Amino acid sequence: MIPAELQLLIDNFKTHKSTYMSQSYNETQLRLDFLNKLIELLEWDVYNKKNDDETYREVIHEDRLTIAGQTKAPDYCIQLGGNRLYYIEAKKPSVNIYTDTDPAFQILIMDAP
Repeated sequence: MIPAELQLLIDNFKTHKSTYMSQSYNETQLRLDFLNKLIELLEWDVYNKKNDDETYREVIHEDRLTIAGQTKAPDYCIQLGGNRLYYIEAKKPSVNIYTDTDPAFQILIMDAP
């Protein structure tokens, strides 16, 4: 069974899908309307309610990391006890990640052969 809070997010998306899929609906709004709430449902402290120091926050927004000498800023870094576990890169719903592969490489730099 889907938790009620998650079902509300799903229902909201379905009800207003045409708006969310439009080019004018941007990534920042997606993060505010859906992703922050989803990450919070997964019991990560999105808003730093624990008032942890930056080093120990569970969710770092727009974290900075250096890959092959270039600075990247994934939308979310999820960490525990100061250890980075994974990154989340948000894309607005109108971006088709099945046909547009660029988003998959946004925080990666591939060395040319």
